[in-house]
Amino acid sequence: MKRHPQNKKLRLYAQLTYNNKRVFLKAGPLVEEYLQSLEDVIDAALRDYKRVFAFRFDLHFPDSPDLDSEIFTSAAITRFIESFKAQIRHDRKLAKRARRTAANTVVRYVCACERSNAAYPHWHVGCLLNWDAFSKIGLYKLGNDNMYNRVIKAWAGALQMKVEEVIGLVHFPRNAEYRLHRDDEASIDEFFHRASYLCKAASKQYGSGQHGFRSSRR
Repeated sequence: MKRHPQNKKLRLYAQLTYNNKRVFLKAGPLVEEYLQSLEDVIDAALRDYKRVFAFRFDLHFPDSPDLDSEIFTSAAITRFIESFKAQIRHDRKLAKRARRTAANTVVRYVCACERSNAAYPHWHVGCLLNWDAFSKIGLYKLGNDNMYNRVIKAWAGALQMKVEEVIGLVHFPRNAEYRLHRDDEASIDEFFHRASYLCKAASKQYGSGQHGFRSSRR
């Protein structure tokens, strides 16, 4: 494979499939190492759970020069992930109190930081959870106890802003929800194809000291 011209440690990937799963090539070549990370995350989730709830969303930074410049570093996505995980743990703790057999879940994710012509970068995120614990995003309305509100709250905390201020900074694309089944290759292929967009080489920053792509550990 051809090496990435801006990062020789990475290899470009332009084949139609990756380990027999379709990939998204409309935005140009992908990064093979990122594809492998995506596959590892999906495989780990399906080893733990027969059914997996996966969903996509994007996180944007406010267009505000008054904010501390540290807000715009990759530390923001770290704060987001930790806040989101804490909310999931809290929800499962309450669920266990109400019903001893309530399912638990590990939070797994892939995320990519991109910056095209905008003043600030943005993050694309794919999250994977145990379907028996969570199975939908819920209504896109503040105040509900659902996944939409958890994402909004986590990004508000990461940016040190009020929840109401970040509503327009979180975007859930069309067809954001997926159910992956361990014994259904088609369901896995569908999400892999969608999430492989995060693995594209274009629009990412290299050599800036920031992480352009990251994923949860197995």
